[in-house]
Amino acid sequence: MNKRLMGKLSAGLALLLMTGCQDLALNSSGSKGSVRFRFEMPKAGFALQAIPAGTNSFEIEISGEGMSTPRKETFNQADDGNTKTISELPIGSKQIVVKALKGTELLANGTSSVTIAAGKTASAEVTLAEVLRVRPVSIKLEEPLPMDLVFKTRITGQGLNNPFEKEVTIAADETEARLGDFPLGAKEVQFTITAVAGSKRVSVTPEPRNITVSESGASLDISAGSVISSFGNDLESLLSSADSLKVLTWIQTLRARPARLRELFFMLPPAARQRLRQNPLVSSFLPEESEASATTTRRVTVSR
Repeated sequence: MNKRLMGKLSAGLALLLMTGCQDLALNSSGSKGSVRFRFEMPKAGFALQAIPAGTNSFEIEISGEGMSTPRKETFNQADDGNTKTISELPIGSKQIVVKALKGTELLANGTSSVTIAAGKTASAEVTLAEVLRVRPVSIKLEEPLPMDLVFKTRITGQGLNNPFEKEVTIAADETEARLGDFPLGAKEVQFTITAVAGSKRVSVTPEPRNITVSESGASLDISAGSVISSFGNDLESLLSSADSLKVLTWIQTLRARPARLRELFFMLPPAARQRLRQNPLVSSFLPEESEASATTTRRVTVSR
C-alpha cells in the first residue's frame, strides 16, 4: 500500500522516545532496562505537520531479543504531555513499532530499532508514514435516461501516483455506477460519455470535472439536462433506436414531476421531440408544443 512520509517523531515533533538504562529505573539484576515515552497530542498549526490530522492515540509495540511476546502500550488524549515508561525490558536488540490511530482506524505507522544495554543510554527515532486511506467514488445521474451511458474515465490527483483509468456503464433506467475506492483529497476527472441505444452509439467529451474524496467518499454528479444538451441533435437518432419500453419507463418516471418533464422535453431538439410524439406508448403523456412558448416566456420573465 502506498504511504506518504508525514514526519519524524522525535524532539520538536509530536512524540519523544528515550531509551536506555541511565536514570531509567534499571533493575538491580543489571540484565534489564526500560524505554520511556513522552506523548504530546497534535497542536493546531504545528504538530499536524508531523502526524495525520485526526490522530487521537498512539500504540507502541516493542519486541526483540529476550522477549517471547511483544510489549504494547497506548497513549491517548488523556496522556497529553505525560511520560510513560515501559520497564522490565531484557537487554539486547529491540524493534519499535508506532501506530497513529483515530479510534481503531490506522492513520500512520513507523518502525525503528534500538539496543537495550545495561548502564548505557540509547535513543530511538521513529518516522511515521501515512497509511493511504481510500473511500468509494461513484458516477451518479440525477435521474435515469432511456439509454445506456458508458463512461470512460481518467482520474488524477492527490494520493494517485499514476492516472487511474476505468470504464463503467450506467444502464438505462439506472442512476449509478461505482468507479472504485480512491485516496482522500482533490481529484480531476476527465471522461467521455458514450450513449448506446440499440446499434446506435454516440460519444461526447465534456469538460473535466473536479471532485474531492472525503471520509464519506465522493460522486461525480451528472444531470439529465447536461446529458441532453451534450448530445444535442444526435438525440433524435438515439431515441429512434432506443427500446420503446425503456422510453416509456423514462417518461412515466417523469410524469410524477410535470414541471421537470416539460423542462427536459423542451430541451430536446425539435426532431427528437417529434420522434417521441410518434411513439404511441408515450405520445399521450407528452406536453403540448404550445407549452414550450409558455415555458420560455416564464423563463424570460424570471431572468429579468
